[in-house]
Amino acid sequence: MKVKALDEFHLLLILSASEADSLGLTPQSLRMNTLACRLTMARLFTAACERTGFLQNPSRCIRDILEKVSSIGIHAMPTVDGQYLLLFSTHPSLRQTCHGKRRRYRVKQPPGPFSYRFPCCGDALNAIERLFRSGLDFPCQFFCCDGQYFLILSPDCRSLLDMKAVLAEYGSLWGKGKASVAFLHEHGRLLACDAIAQVGPCLI
Repeated sequence: MKVKALDEFHLLLILSASEADSLGLTPQSLRMNTLACRLTMARLFTAACERTGFLQNPSRCIRDILEKVSSIGIHAMPTVDGQYLLLFSTHPSLRQTCHGKRRRYRVKQPPGPFSYRFPCCGDALNAIERLFRSGLDFPCQFFCCDGQYFLILSPDCRSLLDMKAVLAEYGSLWGKGKASVAFLHEHGRLLACDAIAQVGPCLI
């Protein structure tokens, strides 16, 4: 399990496929919002708080933990390789939520950013060259992480569909939303902030 406090209101927790499986986490179990699911989320949140100091003096009482988790937002996003990205969002106004209000857990399908993974540097560079030659020039970040290469597309891209079609020929969609981007910023190495403009001309 990897955890990171993104700021004072957002806590990111990353579970490997094996960890999620051992906890019984699936898209279906998250949608059902069972007591077992709420207990699992409460324990994960408490463990993440203890590691990061996200909340001061987190309670160890199960009832207190459940009440705390019921007053925050939880976004669960499975990746294509079986990992789970859990983003806990708390805000001063949410901390005053009535205890009787029911919290729903939803598997979100965020609109972006879109993270594409390439098995080798050559495939990533071919994709960048193709985008540059096609005139599909829009800022996208280029990362290296664990021997693999990633390009991040903003949902604001004017030619988003065309760019996604090109990238799908050389790589595969790895993640959607800010959580996957935060993971790359935390564990990867940024190679270029604007890959098409900075790297593309060097490939011709």
